[in-house]
Formats: sequence, structure tokens, C-alpha cells
Amino acid sequence: MVRRCLIIDNEDQIDNFDTIIREGQQKNVKIECFQFNVGSPSRQDLLTDGKIDIEKVIPVIKSEFRGITFDIIAFDWDYEDDSIDGVELIRQFTHYKIFPKTPKMLYSGLLKEQVRGYVDTYSDSQTRNFTELWKKLFPLISLEIVCFVLRDAYEKEIASFLSNRHIDINKLVIDELNKYPDLKFEDPHPRFNGMLLSKIVELIETDSAVGDLFFKEIVERCIANMIELN
Repeated sequence: MVRRCLIIDNEDQIDNFDTIIREGQQKNVKIECFQFNVGSPSRQDLLTDGKIDIEKVIPVIKSEFRGITFDIIAFDWDYEDDSIDGVELIRQFTHYKIFPKTPKMLYSGLLKEQVRGYVDTYSDSQTRNFTELWKKLFPLISLEIVCFVLRDAYEKEIASFLSNRHIDINKLVIDELNKYPDLKFEDPHPRFNGMLLSKIVELIETDSAVGDLFFKEIVERCIANMIELN
């Protein structure tokens, strides 16, 4: 089974793909790598006046990676943009339900210094208060960030994480649905009957309650087809 990782950085990370793939091979894991260069001068379509524009980022990432599921997303901390960093970007992804169930990693060359910078900036300013500082720090606690690593170690950490991660049955189902996005689902359940598979995937990824209902329906139908009824 192929494991997929997405790296989000303002610098081109393609030279690191071979390291991730090689580290995965050493752990008997086949890894496929993708990148999304937020904040890069080469991606002017994601910027407004030279700054990252979330209102542009969200529809573009949805479009570019439509039909692709990831096993982990690695976020750089520093995008050389004083309006957004890796923590804020993860928070925005969560808000807009972009890959909401995908594990997320945060990496930085100066990890401790980045956190210390939060505290120093707010403690030295008379115009800022604890509420603003807490807004910065709270995502580090509340968001499901699986690990924080140094920039020069993230390739090995991705491979290590994926080698220890159990097969995600829900992801397998989504991958199968993505193979036939324009076909319709036939099911007695009125919620999904006649719905395009691509639409079902969209609902699964943005509404956990609907996703749970769909996976329950799939399990019940599979079991019913595999057992002998008296």
C-alpha cells in the first residue's frame, strides 16, 4: 500500500523527496510525495501584495489535490510572512476543513526559538495582551499536531511516522471511491442513493457525522454480502 505525504513550504522541497522515499524503503514502506509552495514567489496565485492570502490558498489547494488522500501533511513553521506561520496555517486548514482528519507535522530549523519568539513579542509590547498571546499558543495545544521536529530531520520523521501507522480502512474506502468519481452510488439508504462518488468523498472529508454514517453503511453491506443467512 502506498503512503502519501504532502509538504507545505515556501521553498521548493522536491530535492528532499528522494530522502523520504529512501527512508521509507528502508522501513518497507512505499511513500509518494507531493508539495504545495505557500508563500513562494513562484506561486503568485496564492499571494496578495506579496503576502499569503488564505482566501486564495483554500480553493487552490482543494482544486490541485482533489481526489488525493494523504497519510501525513508536514508544515514548515516559517513562510517569511509576518501575517501567517505554520501554526496559523494549520488552524486555517482546520477552520476550512482542509484534510481535517489527516495527521499534521510541524517542522522548523529553530523550533524553540519560534515558540520563545511568541512570548517575547507579546511580553514586550504594551499594545498586546495575554488574549492575543493565547490565540497564538492555543493551536499548539488544541490542534492535532502529531509531532514537532527540526527542519533537517523531518524527512526521517515522516518515514518513521508512516512506517508505524496502521492501515487506515477509511482511507482505503476513500481511495476506492476516488477511482470512480463520476459514478453514482446505489444504496437503499436515502442519504447516499444516487449520489456521485466524488460528492460522497467531499461529504466524508468535511462532515465527520456523515462520514461515520457512510462507513457504517459500507460495513453493514459488506458483512451482509459475506455471510450465509438462514
